[in-house]
Amino acid sequence: MENKKSFILYTDIESTVNELTNDEAGTLFKLVLAYVNDKNPNIEDYDKVIRVAFRPIERQLKRDLNIWINKKNVRAEAGRLGGLAKAKNAKQIVPNLAVNDTVNVNVNANDIYRQFVHLSISQKEYLKLLNEYKKENIDEVLDSIENYKNNKKYKSLYLTAKKWLKRNQSNQSTPINDPLVEYVNKQMNVSK
Repeated sequence: MENKKSFILYTDIESTVNELTNDEAGTLFKLVLAYVNDKNPNIEDYDKVIRVAFRPIERQLKRDLNIWINKKNVRAEAGRLGGLAKAKNAKQIVPNLAVNDTVNVNVNANDIYRQFVHLSISQKEYLKLLNEYKKENIDEVLDSIENYKNNKKYKSLYLTAKKWLKRNQSNQSTPINDPLVEYVNKQMNVSK
């Protein structure tokens, strides 16, 4: 029964079970347990009285199983949709890494650096901005775009951020001489 750990046995079968002898009631109960534990008992092996008593129980167990499967599927779909919504609104931030003599970094150019609503910026696009602007300024502009009430009209977070950063010339700085940024850029150029 689909790996279920329990089942419902309804009290309205009491009148039927009371008509059985104790041995027949015990046999019926064992048949029900074998059935719900997927042991596939051959019902034709039992005498007519047990078969007659078992048939309504079997039909009710099948109805209950169908209800349980439907609920399970609905809940699984709701959980899947909730997880997708949560992932869609999540921010992904590149961690601050300590730079040692040797650095091992695997970068997938399609990885998302940050995403909100309908806009996202890849790590590759973020690194392009890092070559021209300070990290703090970029993150500040990304926060501003995220909080801007009319951001729904924008199509590209990278192009919007670049435009906003250009507007404020004081945000510009000389290219960063960060060993990690240089290493990641080098790795990205090698993987093209």
